[in-house]
Amino acid sequence: MEEKTLLLAVLDDDQANIQTSTDLLKKYSIYELYEQVPNLFDNLLPALQRNTTAGYFPFIRKTPGGLDVPTYDFVLRLFMFQSVHEQFIFAVGHLLRGHLSQIPGHLRRAIESAGIAYLSKSKPQLGEIFMSGDPKKLRNATSTKTILPPNDPVTAPLIGSMDFANSLTHSNFISFANRAEHSLQMDASKWSISIAIDLYRTDLGGFLGMSLWFLRVMERVLRVLAASLDLPDCDWSAGLERYRTRLD
Repeated sequence: MEEKTLLLAVLDDDQANIQTSTDLLKKYSIYELYEQVPNLFDNLLPALQRNTTAGYFPFIRKTPGGLDVPTYDFVLRLFMFQSVHEQFIFAVGHLLRGHLSQIPGHLRRAIESAGIAYLSKSKPQLGEIFMSGDPKKLRNATSTKTILPPNDPVTAPLIGSMDFANSLTHSNFISFANRAEHSLQMDASKWSISIAIDLYRTDLGGFLGMSLWFLRVMERVLRVLAASLDLPDCDWSAGLERYRTRLD
């Protein structure tokens, strides 16, 4: 039988971890909370359509002179909504496969996308910057302090989430070192060293803690996205509030 390559071995380990992770999430009543997140994403835009006034058309606004102009800021918000959804999917894949160190980076990008969407409501010129395709201009206009103002009750809860995501992202080197196994041997003038990495080393508390923090970030991000779209109080917002209560 042909020896299994590293790539195939990693895939097999990932597949085995999916079942283990799923079983743990179900055992501690977390799995069902993850199942609700896709529904919140899928139902947000339909809720906006149902709960707006007749004639609502967010893609055009009138200038003071009465000219119809495209609302690129609304287009930007739709793109940021899809970006958050994408980051959720990527991060869930890492969670189930046991790649916990990869999750904070995706959640950081989800927070940034939600913050940009919310900022574009008060600074519609972000839409034009976005449509220009100039990444430097967009980056300069969307610093963390700008997209997550601490004095805004909508975005303030995400500041702590962003700080924690940053700390986890920056400590990934330490996380790597903690998973590395090494041996050093010296014999007269000869020495040898070996370093091996345990890709999946974690503990139950770390796994469950990451799982719950992940969900808290998504609850806060979805709240910011809804505010960026001016979604009024409705069944969707009531559902998100029930979800927040479950997490509490």
